[in-house]
Amino acid sequence: MGTPEDTSEAVAEPLIRWRRWVPLFVILVALLCLWQIDLRLKRSDSPGFVVSDADWAVVADDVGRVWSGFIETETWGSLRGDFGDPSRDALVELRKRFGIRLSPQRWNTWLGEGATLSGNETVWLLVTRPGVLMRVGMGLFPRAFSDAEAGYSFAWHEGYLCVSDSGDLLNLVKEGGVSKVRGVGIRDGLRISVPDFHNADVTLFARDGIPLEGRIDLIVPEVPGGLSLRDDADLTIVQISSANPEPVLALLTELLPNWPNLQVAHEIFGDWFERVPEGWRDRSEESVWALDGISMPEYVAVPLVEQAKLGRDAVGPDSLLSRRFERAGLSGFCEPWLGHTYERCVVSDDALQRVSNNAAVFEEAPNRWQFGVLDAADVRIELKPLGLIREFGPVARSAAVRGDIEGWNSEDVNDFIDTYTRRIQNLGRVVLTGRVQGERVAFVGLLDASDE
Repeated sequence: MGTPEDTSEAVAEPLIRWRRWVPLFVILVALLCLWQIDLRLKRSDSPGFVVSDADWAVVADDVGRVWSGFIETETWGSLRGDFGDPSRDALVELRKRFGIRLSPQRWNTWLGEGATLSGNETVWLLVTRPGVLMRVGMGLFPRAFSDAEAGYSFAWHEGYLCVSDSGDLLNLVKEGGVSKVRGVGIRDGLRISVPDFHNADVTLFARDGIPLEGRIDLIVPEVPGGLSLRDDADLTIVQISSANPEPVLALLTELLPNWPNLQVAHEIFGDWFERVPEGWRDRSEESVWALDGISMPEYVAVPLVEQAKLGRDAVGPDSLLSRRFERAGLSGFCEPWLGHTYERCVVSDDALQRVSNNAAVFEEAPNRWQFGVLDAADVRIELKPLGLIREFGPVARSAAVRGDIEGWNSEDVNDFIDTYTRRIQNLGRVVLTGRVQGERVAFVGLLDASDE
């Protein structure tokens, strides 16, 4: 029979073992509580706010998911190539500033999932909803977040962390002078809005090919028969397919810089549709407008353009200034484009009528336009990024030499063009197709469409 001492020791031993687990249990409970607090702090019905007079805004419901999705795509792999991460410099700067080596997971851990970034010509505003770690860090190291020399400041509003390069804007935010925005509605989506550019609103998806969808204010005619003409000669840098490409070309021309050496390009794009055969804009059949290249006689950039329209119209009678064109099954005429050093040529075959300011294209590719897979769409835009940067490279260099690009010299332009020519050399085409919805066009597409 055991003694009282033996009994007490037997009882004390399990108590001692249990007490060893108490600190671990307390730590687990504390971590669970912190996790719940962190989730509650980050939770919201909106990703954040935007500047009230914003020229642009970017919204994400889950920055980490979007970020990781993009860097896992084949497109990002092509951009990286042998030249490294395009975002490396920005990430290094952020690490120096805050001591946080940001990654998709670390962004969500420190700053929360949702975020908005908006701005105009003078200010920008970044809004996130951080959890416990960021709030504790800002409390313990306030100087790291209040250095005026850094060029931006921080403020809190309704649980959101607001970062801006304007103290006045942050004061406006704290006074409630901003409103919340709606979320994207999908975790791997990034919505970009540009209200001043025809209320353009586009959502990019972090998937291979970078699919997108969006809407823009644009009035174009419907094409009941759909779109099927394709450039079999693969000469096109930019192609617009529609019953009347004029509104789309006018929209794209707004993106063209106002450098002096592009004055002729603006003139050609502006009055091109006055040069096409009469009645083209009043028909619903498919028409294709194509930019094939840019000629650079001396300083001035001259776009080489062609437009083709289904159907065979009678080619107008010769004038005193015109000359006949009869080659490779095409017949028509060329005449001077008054005020310029190039011609307007109108030719046709059994199926198409074609207009160009570059007669050589008719000889090089007489059967250029062929019928491909039918798109049930009213508008189609195709663009080759590599071809575009190669054609506009000499234009930009010429403008930089003359000091026409503010803040850039010729060396800056050369570095930019050389860098991005290498980075985008393996990218596919940008392809967008749209359907008319009243006075808007709803579109879908790919930023990196393969030719397969």
